[in-house]
Formats: sequence, structure tokens, C-alpha cells
Amino acid sequence: MLICSANDGIEMHLLEERHAEELLGLAEGWEHRPHVNEWLFPGTSPDAARAFIRGHLERFSRGRGFAAGIWLEEHLVGVICLNIGGVLGVDVPRPVTASIDYALTPAARGKGIMTKACAAVIGYAFGGYPLNRIEITPDVANPKSCAIPERLGFTREGILRQMVSYGDFFGDIAVYSLLRSEWEGRRRRNTGVERDDS
Repeated sequence: MLICSANDGIEMHLLEERHAEELLGLAEGWEHRPHVNEWLFPGTSPDAARAFIRGHLERFSRGRGFAAGIWLEEHLVGVICLNIGGVLGVDVPRPVTASIDYALTPAARGKGIMTKACAAVIGYAFGGYPLNRIEITPDVANPKSCAIPERLGFTREGILRQMVSYGDFFGDIAVYSLLRSEWEGRRRRNTGVERDDS
């Protein structure tokens, strides 16, 4: 199922169980990258990948986000997740915050793919959910990942110290946010449409 698309042939499709083997293939080459989010490249078995996908399909069915594969010219090159509830995972009746997590295969990095994918998912999220705020929370030790929300106009709010576990050590994450009012203001400027309150 197509969630949204970006320029240059980039498409985000809902991950389904039939994608489990492809999803596992994304993890190859990341063994020495401790700052890769293990929740985006789950486990090393087809069963673990299917469980990850089933969990996100259940979230999608409840309107609490999704896990999408990022396809470029029919090749799966990454994963992007929208998690309604934000970095704190607050499961309230009417959540107003969501977070975006992402990861790309090494071969796909440095081409602007993730920035374009995130921009498309942000538009999809603000357009389809009653959100007021979207967060991106990269590891502070990964400056290339931090550059994505910065390019997209997010505000860096601070650092959550030792927020994630990488097995034998803890990592800090930066918290970036974009408010609906900021996104709508940029969208109006980019389309040349100004709000008329008369």
C-alpha cells in the first residue's frame, strides 16, 4: 500500500509480512554501526522481521502510525516509521505528537533520499492526522542523521541523555520538533498562498 511519494522516484509503502526477507537484507553492513536504531532493523531472523511488521500493522489499524519501506526505483533502500505519541510514547486518547524514525542502507546515503522521504511523511502526517507536533530524535553521535531535521526546518530543543541502549552502552538523543503552524506557514509561502482572515 502506497503511503506517500517524493520526488526522484522515492516511494513509501506500508511494510507487509511479505517484505520480511527484504527488510532483513537492509541490516547487512550495519554490524559495526552502534548508532543504528535496532527497532528499524529488527533481529536477524524472518520471524523477528515479521513480528516487527505485524506490530506496526496493528498500530496502523489503530491510527497510531506505521512502518513504511522506502523504495527507490523498485528497490527497498530504507525504513521510515511514524509513531503517534512521540518520543515519550504517550498513549493518550487524542495524541497530538508523533515522532519519525528512519534508517537507510549505506549505499543509499548521501543522495538526499531520507530528507525527501521525511518531507513527504511530514506532509502525510499533518494532512492525515490531528497532530500539532512532529519530532525527530536522532542519536547525537550521528551528525548526518541530525542534519535531516535541521534541513527540514525543525527546532532543536535539547538532548535526552542516555535515552537509548545499544547493548553495552547508552546513547544520547537530540530532540527536534516541527509544529503544525510552522509547517503550514512554510507550505503557504512555498505555494504563494497567504491566509485570508477577512
